[in-house]
Amino acid sequence: MSDMLMSLHQRFEEAAKEEDAEKLASLLSEFDVFCREQVESQNDDTEKEQLIRQLLNTQQSWQSKILQLKSKVQQKIADIKSNGKKINKYLTSY
Repeated sequence: MSDMLMSLHQRFEEAAKEEDAEKLASLLSEFDVFCREQVESQNDDTEKEQLIRQLLNTQQSWQSKILQLKSKVQQKIADIKSNGKKINKYLTSY
């Protein structure tokens, strides 16, 4: 794994842990540019194929984590809405 890819991966893990959507979006853009540049710079077809597999694995791993975060955020939103309804019901009962 290249230094740049490792750096992107570490920053992704930190952003995912922090649940920072803006950082994640920025990292995905960086990853897109990085992938394009790396694949286009490869001359050897075998190495290019290996690189593409590695990048696809990284992308799939990140996608899975993002979907998990999405589910977690949706649950938090549902909980907030539920609590809001309970508070509203309590306050309007007087």
